[in-house]
Amino acid sequence: ITDRQYTQRVVMEFDKFYAARSSDIKSSYVQASRNSDSEGMGEARTDWEKLQVSRAANGYKRQPMSDLYKAPAAAAKRERGVVGGVETTKSNRRFVEQVNSVS
Repeated sequence: ITDRQYTQRVVMEFDKFYAARSSDIKSSYVQASRNSDSEGMGEARTDWEKLQVSRAANGYKRQPMSDLYKAPAAAAKRERGVVGGVETTKSNRRFVEQVNSVS
């Protein structure tokens, strides 16, 4: 059982690390894109590629570069869905609008 627990803990830590690092790089890319900072976008692409090499070396599937390229559009879409500081979905947007108008 301890071997299984160790393996599960290591997998969880690697998953968490890769998710956080991907998120950080995407945030940097989005910020650079908004500022029309081609150098910053280039650095984010380089960091993304290094992360993918690391993922592959550790047996993880590579994430496509298109995930990084789509980050600015995804961020803009999320921001359009914010009502009164609350992120909404299609299913709860009207509810949030109603609650926001009451308070």
